Amino acid sequence: MLLILILFGSLFVFLKTQFSQPENLFLPYLLFYLVIASHPAYHWLITFSEGLVNRFSGGFSLVNDEEVYQAIRHYHQPEKLENSPLLRLSLVSQKLQEHSAKTPVDALRQIIKETIEYFKPESDYQRRTKQNLKYHFLKMIAFDQAEEEQILWELGFEDYPVRIMFKEGRSRPPLFRPSSPSDYSYTFRNAFLALKRGYP
Repeated sequence: MLLILILFGSLFVFLKTQFSQPENLFLPYLLFYLVIASHPAYHWLITFSEGLVNRFSGGFSLVNDEEVYQAIRHYHQPEKLENSPLLRLSLVSQKLQEHSAKTPVDALRQIIKETIEYFKPESDYQRRTKQNLKYHFLKMIAFDQAEEEQILWELGFEDYPVRIMFKEGRSRPPLFRPSSPSDYSYTFRNAFLALKRGYP
C-alpha cells in the first residue's frame, strides 16, 4: 500500500497535471481514498460504525453471557435466581401476564427450561455433533447440576480429573466420544470453552 502511495505521489510531481477539469480529479480522489483506506483508524471507524448499526437495529442487550450462564447454573436454586438480572426481561413479564407462572422466578425457570429444550436436536441424537454437545452441556448444568470436570468427561473432552475416569469408567462409558469421521473431533479444552461461550 505504501508503494502505491509513493507511485501516485510521483505521478503528481512529474506529470504536473492540472486539476481544473473534472476528469482530471480522478487521481486525487483515488489517492485520497487510498490514504484513508490504508490507515488503521479507517478499519477502527468501520468496525465501530458497524457495531453501532447492529446495536441500534437489534436493540440494546439487557443481559450478558455470564448472567445467562449463572441463571442456568442456579436453575435449582430459586433463592439465587431472585437476584438474577434476567428477571427484568419482557419474557418474564409476559409469562406472568399469561398466568403461566406465579412468581418472576418461576417464570424465569420456565424460560430456561423451554430454551434448553429448544436446542434439543431432532435427529442424530446419539452422534457427537456440536448441536448435541451444546444441548447436553446446557442440560447437565441446569438439570443435573454437574460440575465442569464431569461435563468434560461426559462429552468426550480432555482435562478432566483422573478420579472421574476411574469412578465412571467402571460402570459406563462417557455419553459422547469421537467414533466417526463426521463427529465433532475436537476434544481439547479450548474447543469445550468455545462451545461454552456459544461460538460455532
